[in-house]
Amino acid sequence: MPLKQISYRIDPKQFEGRGLLYLSKEKLSAIREKIFDYQEFMEAFAARPTLDQLVEGMGTQIATRSCRTSSTSGSPTARAPPICGSSRI
Repeated sequence: MPLKQISYRIDPKQFEGRGLLYLSKEKLSAIREKIFDYQEFMEAFAARPTLDQLVEGMGTQIATRSCRTSSTSGSPTARAPPICGSSRI
């Protein structure tokens, strides 16, 4: 009797540290863009890996992201544009 399908149990620990090798080019490009988006934050934290630097960097990223989404939403009901000139909260 010929077998139509054979299944093997594979230990996922074999793939640890190699996960990026199995992603599509599109997903890798998306990850690359996210890394570039957060490059300044990561470099600042790597230079001074303290809790206050982490909190400051996260605050800056949140403010920057919310400013970008608010300023690009184009809502006609918005009363005033967000203040986006400062990188600090």
